[in-house]
Amino acid sequence: MMKDGEDMTDTGFFDDSTVVGELRLTGDKVYPYEVRVSNSYTGVSRIVCAGTRWELETLLESEKKRQRSEEVIKRAMSISPDERSAARIMTENTQGIFEEYRNIIAHTLEIDDRLDWDKRLIVGEYPEFHPEPAPIKNISEKKGIAKLFYDSAKDEEIYRREVEEYKSRVETEIRNYLLEKEKFEENKRQNNAEVKFLRKCFEAGEKTAIEKYAGVILANSEYPDTFEKDSEVFYDKVTKTLTVNFLFFPIAVMPSVESYEYSLELQRIVEKHLDEKSKNKMYEQILQDVAVRTLHELYEAIYTDSVQSIIFNAFVLNGKRWIEGRAKAISPSGKMRCVFSVRAHREEFSGVDISSENSEKLLRRFEFVRVKNNFSDVTEMMNPIVAEHGK
Repeated sequence: MMKDGEDMTDTGFFDDSTVVGELRLTGDKVYPYEVRVSNSYTGVSRIVCAGTRWELETLLESEKKRQRSEEVIKRAMSISPDERSAARIMTENTQGIFEEYRNIIAHTLEIDDRLDWDKRLIVGEYPEFHPEPAPIKNISEKKGIAKLFYDSAKDEEIYRREVEEYKSRVETEIRNYLLEKEKFEENKRQNNAEVKFLRKCFEAGEKTAIEKYAGVILANSEYPDTFEKDSEVFYDKVTKTLTVNFLFFPIAVMPSVESYEYSLELQRIVEKHLDEKSKNKMYEQILQDVAVRTLHELYEAIYTDSVQSIIFNAFVLNGKRWIEGRAKAISPSGKMRCVFSVRAHREEFSGVDISSENSEKLLRRFEFVRVKNNFSDVTEMMNPIVAEHGK
């Protein structure tokens, strides 16, 4: 039983029911790596797809953290016999989520977004094999009448069996060791070759490498556990323009419960939701904060002169659910719509203090267009900005 005041959101309190499946090579040129992550307690299952192993590992950690957080919250909601205490703790948790959303801009200012190539290289060696100590032949000296009845052959047979069992165990351990070492060396070889090749191509301004590098930057960007997103990146070498099509969760998925209270009248916990106006305002603030943050992260991380302009197109998924896996294409359709676009040049953006003003006001310093009404209005959509010579 959890005591009053004990932190139910502590990720070390409950068993983790999250399981990561086997790596699958899809054959897809854009997202060749795929892994399913599932949680047996919540029933959530999600396919994580990526363009590089680097991006995959980052996305896997993010997905495991998200599913783990959902499990902790779900367990917490069902464990406390004191409903007043449960309501208080659930309120603290939801207020913490809102605080994370308010700090989307502040969070990125504390981080150097440039990727460290050397840290990504696997440089260690696989540990040496150390077998368990061999059995020792230990036949105690018998005295007196015990010596008369002592059967040395019995002890010899016991020792012989111990030696045989030892040899069998060591042989199995050696086989397993060599298999694991081979896997490690192969992973090391593939990983380091991929990182070195990506760096070489990125610094040479190769289109695919710039897109993959930008994809890793976006995957590295940490958002609240409840934040659902997807993105596509396209690079146009002629105009040195990077286009980011960013897919956001529908407003129905956004956290909207401000607090939880125990109702004496109803004899249960009731939710207090944001009103519609506040919810729409918060939703729009989040989306525009992400746009500013993404521009900042990409310009800070791309240290070559290959990208001189970034287009950020904000797409919203219609409906009331998030998708499983990655979107095959992020573009205007019945399933998603563009609600705002911004194009910012490196020289213009470099002189901007992103913490100094409201995100929409800041975005209006650049080429910025948006729908007239709320982003949540399913009848509202627009054509995204495109690079002049881009695909």
